[in-house]
Order: sequence, then C-alpha cells, then structure tokens
Amino acid sequence: MAKERLTLETEVQEILSYIDNGDNFLLSGGAGSGKTYSLVGVIRQVISKNPVSKIACITYTNAAVKEIEERVNHKNLVVSTIHDFLWDNIKHFQKELKSSLVELMNNEESKIKNPEKNSVSVDYFNDTENGIQYKEYLRIKEGIISHDEVLILANYLFKSYSKLCDILKDKFQFIFIDEYQDTNANVVEILLTHLKQSEKKNIIGFFGDSMQSIYDDGIGDLNDYKDDIKEVQKKQSKDEENKKGSKRDDLIKHLFKIQHNIFLYNSKQFNEFIRKTEYKINTIANKIKLKDQIEKLTKVGDKTIEEIINKADEYGIFKVSSKSLIFFKLLNSSLLSIINWRFK
Repeated sequence: MAKERLTLETEVQEILSYIDNGDNFLLSGGAGSGKTYSLVGVIRQVISKNPVSKIACITYTNAAVKEIEERVNHKNLVVSTIHDFLWDNIKHFQKELKSSLVELMNNEESKIKNPEKNSVSVDYFNDTENGIQYKEYLRIKEGIISHDEVLILANYLFKSYSKLCDILKDKFQFIFIDEYQDTNANVVEILLTHLKQSEKKNIIGFFGDSMQSIYDDGIGDLNDYKDDIKEVQKKQSKDEENKKGSKRDDLIKHLFKIQHNIFLYNSKQFNEFIRKTEYKINTIANKIKLKDQIEKLTKVGDKTIEEIINKADEYGIFKVSSKSLIFFKLLNSSLLSIINWRFK
C-alpha cells in the first residue's frame, strides 16, 4: 500500500495521511486544477484500504452524481445530492420529524413558516396519511416539505437528537463533499458541529474552491472551522498543465466565451430566471464531440433566455426542468472538470 501511494498525486497522498490520523480535511483548488480527479483518487484509495466501510459522496447536482458514479463503481459507495443524502438519513424518524417540524413552525425566527394564524399543536401532523414527505414542491399543511425545508429540518434534528449523529457515523465512516463552497451552511454545521455529539469516529472531507462560490446560501468558505479540518492546497505545475495539451486550452477558452456571452444578459432578469430553473449537465458520451457542442453553445450569446430554453435540447448540453432547485453549475467547475478529466 505504501509503494502504491507513491504513484499518487502529492495532494492525494497528503489527504490519505490525514485520513490515517483520523483528521477531517479540505482540498482547495481553482477551476480546472483537477479537484474531481483527486476526489476520485481518494475514494478509490479509501475503498482499497477499507473495503467494508461505507463511503458517502455528496455533490450538488444529479449530473455530478452520475459523473462520479461512472468513474467509481463500488457497492459501498453512495453518491447523492445534498438534499437526497439528508432526507435518506432522517426520513424514517417520523416521530422526531413531526415534532421538530411543529417546533420550527411555531418558532418566529425559523424560516419554515407556519401557514396557520395561531401556533400549531404537537399533534398537528398526526393524521397525515404518509407522514412527513420530501417533494419538489411545498405543502406544509399536508406534511410535504421541499428543498429549503429539508436543510433546516435536518439541521434541527441532528442538533436535537444525538442518536441521529451516532447512526450517521455508524452508517458512513467516510463522508466527502464535492463543491463544498456551494453547500448550505446548515449542512456544514451538521457535519462539523452536530456530529461531534457522537463519540463514534468518521472522516469528513471537503473538495472545492471558495473563489468559485455561486449561490447566496452557500457557505463560501470554511474559515469558521479551521480548527476542525486540515487544508490541502491543490497545486498545478507548468509541466502538468502542458501535458494536458492545446485541446484542453482551446476548450477552456470556449468556456470563458460562454460565460461572457451568457452574462451579457440583463443580470436581474437572468438571476430571476436561474432561481426558477435547474441546469444540469447531461452526461457527455464518447460519441458526442464536446468541442463541437461547446462551439454551438457560444453562438447563443445574442439570443434571448426564452430561446435558450426552447433550444436547450438542440444544443445538447443543457437539460432544463422547471420548478426545481437552483443548480447553475454548467458555466463553472462542472464543465471545466469534464474538460480537465478528458485531457488529463
């Protein structure tokens, strides 16, 4: 195992040494530096050394989930979005869910609003046919919560019930978070604060770049948790960059051109648009010429947002579904990560 590690990236070796010591860690690096490549390398090494341990890899979009699953396929690896991960780990605790939701609804400072004029009773959700459910829409009276509520409710549950912390640590000995900078602060608080209530051991690893933070509700950086994590800086030498070749450089130039064209739109209109729309990157199969697809997309700079939506399938990269959470990763690290992986 020691000899095998010598062939790995320096950053991955450093991360593995922190894991050996039982330390949480952060791998930080700019766009195109190969963070996803390192994430996959860490997962593979952890699986190799801990074949019976379960690993959770949390990422921001379903497209990213699929991308990681295609690179690492193992029965003990669970890759999911943040919301799905949290819901899967609290959904069976209906008694606690119901009582906690009532407490939050009755708390004036809570962001989960009470639809009733007066405070609700402790048995408010007792007659809900299917208990508390997580859906794409919010119907709080029926016990149906959506994306924002899952984050708040999960945070409250893990803070209030230490047994949930024990169960989560027992279930997953390793939890890795991709693109941590866009992770809601509620989630980071669960992982780095609430889980401390449990004396059981597990490792939390973060991958991302604070400079690439897109969403207002993302944590941005982990400065408040410096004492809880060991940071590893992703390096990229000139020799390594040259090895990727001119093809990758050309594609990155196209990416920046896309960013420039898209953001020429009226910012207020565009920001409102992406708040109501989910952007996902379709898996780019080998038969698709990535460069050609990007070149097509650069030509939409003078079109309206409505035209982009209507022609989304034609361009072959966008996949749009309305009434969803905001996922606007295409113009940032996700596409750049694919380019970097292709030409590594």
